Amino acid sequence: MAETREQLFARLEALGFEKVGEMRNRGILDGEPAWVYEWLEERGIKRLDEANSLQREAVYAAERSAAGAENSARYAMVAALVALATVLVSIIPGCIERLRAQGMGYPPGGYGIRQDVPNVGSHMPDRIVSGSSIPVDKTWPELTPAEQKRWKERNYEAMSDSDEPPFPLRGLAPIYGSLERLMQRLKEEGRIDLAVEGPLELELAVDPQGNVRSVKVWKSPHPELTKSFAGSMMFEKFKPALCRGTACSMAFPLRASIEHRIR
Repeated sequence: MAETREQLFARLEALGFEKVGEMRNRGILDGEPAWVYEWLEERGIKRLDEANSLQREAVYAAERSAAGAENSARYAMVAALVALATVLVSIIPGCIERLRAQGMGYPPGGYGIRQDVPNVGSHMPDRIVSGSSIPVDKTWPELTPAEQKRWKERNYEAMSDSDEPPFPLRGLAPIYGSLERLMQRLKEEGRIDLAVEGPLELELAVDPQGNVRSVKVWKSPHPELTKSFAGSMMFEKFKPALCRGTACSMAFPLRASIEHRIR
């Protein structure tokens, strides 16, 4: 049974404004997006009103008395600024990302994958990898022309329309899925921590036959994880790049924002 607007609002109220804002900005908040935005806007306006009210009280207190009320006015003013800052920090990053993503044609937080099974105490699987500008479940021929263009513009400079970059034959989802399984195995072996978060950036050198010849690591959330994952990428098969219609060697950038918590 689908969650109603009232049920969603009640659940968000139970979580609290700061928690909902944090989850929304990280892209791990489930629920009808339009209703979530509506709730955030309503609560944000309410918090702003509260902050303005505190500010007005501070001004009134300062006008009503001199020395005796000065300290309380300062306290109220600080409280108002803290409340205002809390609202802005919770809402603005998500709004900026939402507008940027909409302008680029992909969802806020980018495309990604989630765990197969939710953690204990949760009904929604945690997002494991996020930040992709294209759907992770598509191969290169399955991507729309707009998605192909977006990938080329984001990752390659001055690539003509007739040229093509290398791309995983199976798409990005199997690669990210193998990353999730690798993290789970390394955790069970005690080789990584309970939580692994941060950017992962690799550069794979792909030859004209679609084979990975080398892997460079630019950013790593965990050295043990990155070392094992880079090694596994040597076995990944790619659609080779095309330079003026001919298969050629070219680098493939692999980026991911990892959000992995094992409970």
